[in-house]
Amino acid sequence: MPNPRPVAAALAAALVAVVLTPLAAWSAPTGTALAGTAPAGTAPAGTAPTGTAPAGPSADPGAHADLPAYEHPAPAPVEPDQVLVRFAPSASRSAQGSSLSAAGATGTGVPVPGTRYVAVPVGDEDTEAVAARLAADPRVAAVEVDHVRHASGGTDDPLLRDLSGALEAIRLPRAWEASTGEGVVVAVLDSGVDTTHEDLVARMLPGTDLVDGDDDPADPKGHGTLVAGSIAATGDNGTGGVGVAYDASVLPVRVLDTLLTTTDSRAAAGIAWAVAHGADVVNLSFGAPEPSGVLLDAIRSAVAAGVVVVAAAGNTGDQVPQYPAAYAPDVDGLLSVSATNDAGALTGWASWGDTVSVAAPGTLVVGPRPGGGYQWGWGSSFAAPLVSGAAALVLAGTPGLAPAAVEQRLVSTARDAGPRGYDPYYGAGLLDVAAAATATSTVHAAAGVPLDRAPADPGPSDDTAATAQPLVGGTTTATLSPEGDVDWYAVDVQAGTYQVEAGYTVPASSGIEQILDPRLEVRDAAGLVLATANAESGGSPERVQVQVAAAGTIRVGVSNVNGSAPLPVYRYRLTVERASSDAATTPPTRSWWTSATPAPHTSGVEARPTVRVGFARDLRTSDLTAAHVRLRDEAGAAVSATVGWDAPGRTVTVTPTSDLSPGHHYSLVVAGVRDTAGETLPTPVRVPFTVGAGGDRYTAVEPFRLVDTRQPAPDDTFGPVVSGRRLVVSLAGLLPPDATAVVVSLASTRHDAVGNVRVFPVAADGSGPAPRVANLNVVPGVDQPNLATVQLGPGQTIAAMPEGPLTDLVLDVFGYYSPGGASGYVPVTPVRVLDTRDGTGAPVGPVTGGHWVDLAAAGAHGVPADATAVVLNVAGTGVRGGTFVSVLPTPDLGVAWTGPTTSNLNLYPGRDQANLVTVKVGEDGRVRFWVDRSATHLVADLAGYYSPSGRDGLVPVAPTRVADTRSALGFAGILRAGVPADVRIGGTSAVPAQATAAVVNLAGVQPASGTHVRAFPTTVPATLPDVASINLVPGRDESNMAVLTLGAEGRSTFYARSADVHVVVDVFGWFRTYR
Repeated sequence: MPNPRPVAAALAAALVAVVLTPLAAWSAPTGTALAGTAPAGTAPAGTAPTGTAPAGPSADPGAHADLPAYEHPAPAPVEPDQVLVRFAPSASRSAQGSSLSAAGATGTGVPVPGTRYVAVPVGDEDTEAVAARLAADPRVAAVEVDHVRHASGGTDDPLLRDLSGALEAIRLPRAWEASTGEGVVVAVLDSGVDTTHEDLVARMLPGTDLVDGDDDPADPKGHGTLVAGSIAATGDNGTGGVGVAYDASVLPVRVLDTLLTTTDSRAAAGIAWAVAHGADVVNLSFGAPEPSGVLLDAIRSAVAAGVVVVAAAGNTGDQVPQYPAAYAPDVDGLLSVSATNDAGALTGWASWGDTVSVAAPGTLVVGPRPGGGYQWGWGSSFAAPLVSGAAALVLAGTPGLAPAAVEQRLVSTARDAGPRGYDPYYGAGLLDVAAAATATSTVHAAAGVPLDRAPADPGPSDDTAATAQPLVGGTTTATLSPEGDVDWYAVDVQAGTYQVEAGYTVPASSGIEQILDPRLEVRDAAGLVLATANAESGGSPERVQVQVAAAGTIRVGVSNVNGSAPLPVYRYRLTVERASSDAATTPPTRSWWTSATPAPHTSGVEARPTVRVGFARDLRTSDLTAAHVRLRDEAGAAVSATVGWDAPGRTVTVTPTSDLSPGHHYSLVVAGVRDTAGETLPTPVRVPFTVGAGGDRYTAVEPFRLVDTRQPAPDDTFGPVVSGRRLVVSLAGLLPPDATAVVVSLASTRHDAVGNVRVFPVAADGSGPAPRVANLNVVPGVDQPNLATVQLGPGQTIAAMPEGPLTDLVLDVFGYYSPGGASGYVPVTPVRVLDTRDGTGAPVGPVTGGHWVDLAAAGAHGVPADATAVVLNVAGTGVRGGTFVSVLPTPDLGVAWTGPTTSNLNLYPGRDQANLVTVKVGEDGRVRFWVDRSATHLVADLAGYYSPSGRDGLVPVAPTRVADTRSALGFAGILRAGVPADVRIGGTSAVPAQATAAVVNLAGVQPASGTHVRAFPTTVPATLPDVASINLVPGRDESNMAVLTLGAEGRSTFYARSADVHVVVDVFGWFRTYR
């Protein structure tokens, strides 16, 4: 199926917040009892440790309805009662005591294991006051309050069905073929673990309880038991669920009390204990907004000792840093994990920001429950354990790997999600356990296909106040997507009072993970902020009244309070109208930033751009340094750039010092700058953009059958299609809403006359002009397929129409194009990569019926290892009987493959046949060629490939004829045998001169005898590659799709090997690097 990010019912789990006040667990809260079963259709409400997190969504647990929901204890204020002090090395013991006594502390303190701090009680004194006194003492190097942090939220195991969504999202079943975590110890610092549970007992090591001070880490709350089960619940035991690293060992360390909170000092002591007792990985599912030097010390000590540390990013729904996870950028070997749903989309309650390393599913997590049985929960508490388990799989496969290298493995193999490249919502992307665990294996998992960026509203950019779009009629509806989207509107008004409201087009559901919670900002014509509104939680409209002093244009910005991209069905309705009464006035304030060039998410940007961010304030130029103005590449690494300040235009300019790489993603981040009055920019400005790939990007999918008129169907797609009738098919719901074109294999079978078949975009009701061009030429008795790239009409609708015959039609989908798709295209000069006649790419000899050959596609022939799909012209020759050939991704290792469900090539004795194939790359970078019945030789020529860093993007067009030998269009006349003809494709009415390649349908008409035609980029001097684009026999016309790499002056060369033939070229789209 395609990758359009479907809705999954979700729950939220509260994370533990950390301060020198108590830390809290990041997991799902309500009530107090774990024993009760959550009523169907409800889930525990999310408790925000800081008072700012959104309520957890109310979701139908579906298959989990028979399991109790994990319930977080009711929140209670917990005050810190000690300070953590690090003395200067020169301070003597007696001097330390004098300092503590003078500050009002009690005693000399107890060393915090694994750190340079001592924990000192303050008695009845105020902790902040004591800390302030100590901070002024020259003998004290550092001091902080002991903050309290809160909790964050392929086997025979029967509950595996309930875990399948998350496990498939991170491609875990394939990872188990390479590693199960055996020999690795994962420490769970949490509320304890039920060490006797049937699904955990075989995995347990002796632990400790730092809350009660004994050796029994029993879990009174259930949070830690569910975390431990997510990491290492025993697999293949016929019981319960399964953990990511189901053969790893769990080291339980209880640091969270019955309120699911811990102090920094206790958490640090737990880390030190775990390291001393053999932990390889430490999981921390708790946090809080206050920084903590003692936790940073403990984590650095752990990493220095060779231990990987994984921390939950939090459940606050905002970008306020939560510690210790927020230290991830400062510590190589520490990962911060945000939470997604099972489709890989960020949840509305997930914490986000520039400190996130990677994302993982954290909704409807099923696992063991203290006392026996199972429970479900949600939250970043349960996303982090998936990453901890993945780290264990990596370490089991590569023992002794340094923590920084483990982090790099997990980050570099993550599947890009959200805004392209590194971003504050997913970090490097969605965890890909298969890619991480097999990175050093002999056989690698198939390259992970990046997740599509959530679709944006159509039309020009409206992401800044400077590009605000007119609001016509005072009202509109729209989405807030992708993540971080802001919609700006320009509204012409007269003087007076106006009410601005952002409501909902449908009742806002809290039963989904992506939460729509609008925020409003209104600016006057001078750029002053008249009002903001963010008082209501998700589901309630935001309203604000403003007074406009004079006629002019106001600007209204609508954004989402949280980091998620709500699904398209959840749209807001913006209304601006005159108010019946005057509003109380509030003094306007100066806005911060107003414009960005290029606009956020722009593709096709030149290789040496100057990125500009316009401000409404004068900035302190001393702040315009690399610490505050950062150009980053797609891995989050700094890019060398020159930063400037255009004072008259109040514009920050950033220019890279060398060319950026086409096809790669970058972002400019401006954070922490101050204006000349000393005020600090409240939130970072982020401008993501892509160099090159100036069109739509391709997402390869596992091939699936869309329509087969031979098979009974509930709609009107059953039965043969008569000549002139349109078979209308909508792909809405199968593809993302912003998909612009689809790649389908179109086949005609059982046709009763000579003719052709056309496939083209139409309106949702099937109306619209039919093109003159054809995709498929047919004759009775021969089933005929052809690949087609089809622009989508309104409602994502296409039509297939035969002209001449009555015929059955079959359509198989292989991928689609969209602005935020997975991969860009790289055209190549055609090269032969498979020929079973001479052993190229496969053993010598025909492929017999019921068998297949696998071709190494990625990592060979100049195709990079991360390629997601390849474009091949595939031909069958020497066929011994009627058969068909299917080209598909090589299945994952361990998958019981039962044969193909789609086909690409129909073959008959006595003639060679070719067809273009765009196919997703499978296991170990390979593509499978399956032959159904009779033996045949197979030949394949590589025309190009798609990869996440591909430099070209597609511009789909309505089918247009650009060359026809019959009318001397493009050609001088008929294509003569053995005489090359150069034809201009780029620089024509359908394809501009800047195009690098074109998607065409190539037809051979009235061949004088059997021959083939080659189409390839024109070169100077001329070349003649040994490839074929279409095979022809006398007495019938043939069509084949081709992706033509354009050569000198935008030309392609056409060559008929052994017979004269007429050639027709129709364009369906073209590729470009830069806009």
